[in-house]
Amino acid sequence: MDLFLERGYEATSMSDLVGHLGISRQSLYDTFGDKQAIYIAALKLWRDQQNQSFLQLLGSDEPIRSVVRRVFESVIQQDLDGERSRGCAMVSAIVRPSSSDEPSSSDETIARLVSDNARSLEAAWAKRLREAQDRGEIGAHHDPVALGRFFASALSGLRVTARTTRDRQALEDVMRVALGVLG
Repeated sequence: MDLFLERGYEATSMSDLVGHLGISRQSLYDTFGDKQAIYIAALKLWRDQQNQSFLQLLGSDEPIRSVVRRVFESVIQQDLDGERSRGCAMVSAIVRPSSSDEPSSSDETIARLVSDNARSLEAAWAKRLREAQDRGEIGAHHDPVALGRFFASALSGLRVTARTTRDRQALEDVMRVALGVLG
């Protein structure tokens, strides 16, 4: 997973994976099949790790503005840690160049995995925002589903921005504007 995040799918060879994991090529093939299958497994692992952390933050009983701030701050910190931002594996997966003009079944599997993940995150946001609305933390005029989509998209955009700039202030500006949406 780390190797794919650092180098990208196309720039990661099977030899790189064998060397990084310290196992034989045959063991890798016996366990996963091919590079694409390893990549899909890495995406699922990344998704599960990220979503667990995200859902924990989102599940807090804190006021919604605090929760939103903590989620955004967590992403900013995570994406600025280390030598360079690795960004979001899901965003990288969907924008990676295809090796051919015709999408393969594995490309469709990746697209479905990314799409399902996005829908799941939007739903988690919407649920939490609906709860905040029921508590009177945000106005009744807000559409929790639309806000959920907005926050999920804003976080994806934040991760893309983190890959192109190491400017913490720019990322915090995005967070500040996102918080302003709540009124």
